[in-house]
Amino acid sequence: MEKTTYKKMEIKDIESFSYLDKLLEPVKDYVEEKKKNEMYDDYNEYTNTMVWMEKRKNTILSGEDALTAYYIENNQKEVIGILFSLTGEVSIPEFLGKHNLEAQNHNPCQLVCFHIHKNYRGIGKIFLRNYVLRDLKEKGIDTVFIKSSHNRALSLYNKLGEKVGNYIGLSENQLYQRYGYIYKVVLS
Repeated sequence: MEKTTYKKMEIKDIESFSYLDKLLEPVKDYVEEKKKNEMYDDYNEYTNTMVWMEKRKNTILSGEDALTAYYIENNQKEVIGILFSLTGEVSIPEFLGKHNLEAQNHNPCQLVCFHIHKNYRGIGKIFLRNYVLRDLKEKGIDTVFIKSSHNRALSLYNKLGEKVGNYIGLSENQLYQRYGYIYKVVLS
């Protein structure tokens, strides 16, 4: 497998928000793969990520919340993996309250939109454990929440932390239910 490079970028101004489209290439590719292989489940991860970002944009631009993009590039400088961490005074308490969760520690964050391009799957564990979680711990984050309905990722999250909740989300046209879980990872 070719060499990959791990990077991060703080999303904090209009310019960095405009760069999101490039960072979300693995998500777009995943949606196209689902459609091409007739696996589309009426849930567009790319569109939903953009809606999620737009909902948080004002709190991020005002400095109440902080969003960091962790991403992986290949030798051609193409983004082949993405994961966002969200911290802050507005969105984290909102997320915890919505799911009846408590952060027993003082500095929690939520990880969102974890996608690795299909040709590079298998490096996600290294990326998450050795780069993202290590960086978050160095930044003073002590608890990480991960919300996921992707079955291939659940075994990794079970190894990293504990299942603390579940949820049901409706697909775009409200045709299907998506069952998912919420994991808590304590960074000690």
